[in-house]
Amino acid sequence: MQTTFLSNLQELREKGEKRALLISATGTGKTYASAFAIRDMKPKRVLFLVHREQIAKKSIDSYKKIFGTSVTYGLLSGTSKETGASFIFATRDTMGKEETLHLFAPDEFDIIVVDAYGIIGLNSKGSANKGFLKLSPILFSPQM
Repeated sequence: MQTTFLSNLQELREKGEKRALLISATGTGKTYASAFAIRDMKPKRVLFLVHREQIAKKSIDSYKKIFGTSVTYGLLSGTSKETGASFIFATRDTMGKEETLHLFAPDEFDIIVVDAYGIIGLNSKGSANKGFLKLSPILFSPQM
């Protein structure tokens, strides 16, 4: 799955596409696939968006296996506000707050990985997070 995804993603990028969607079952390696894709792109800043802090922490562990100490990792959640890292792993609710959005320029992140497509633009109460999608021109969603 990962090899096919990376090949298809490369084809999309060559055609000028800025967004991709990977849909695959739980436990098939979507997080690693996103890490491999990002490694090939060599971005300076990445936002990895999830709906729960526990998933953010597990994703950090996975990314560390790929990137090691070549990048810095930050957790942005209700309990942690690490915004200066090159790779930020954030919860939807924290990232969707106006006071958090104002910390980042619209072009701050080279890549945004969305762990679950359904969390884009919504907070836990189902309300739209206005301005959320203004953050980056590139969006990669590893699952739906």
